[in-house]
Amino acid sequence: DEIAGTTLTKWIMNRIKMKNGIIEPYAVRALIEFIGSDLWKMNSEIEKLIAYGNGKTITETMVKELVNTSFEGKIFELVDALSKQDTHRTVQMLE
Repeated sequence: DEIAGTTLTKWIMNRIKMKNGIIEPYAVRALIEFIGSDLWKMNSEIEKLIAYGNGKTITETMVKELVNTSFEGKIFELVDALSKQDTHRTVQMLE
């Protein structure tokens, strides 16, 4: 299943609340950037973050350290590397 925009944000917030977790708004944004709208993967990453946080608020830093990004989440980074003509980074990301 795939959803987007405010619907996806609400889904994430509700899922975390259901699991008795708390998340910062910037962390929600990072989750969406890294994972995209793949709800199955999003749920897995939320489970991991809640377990890691162990009652603490999920932060953007936690998301950046723990979440495995999908290609959809990395597309913006790839476009940025291309626009800066950063050949090394572009090739590294494509591999």
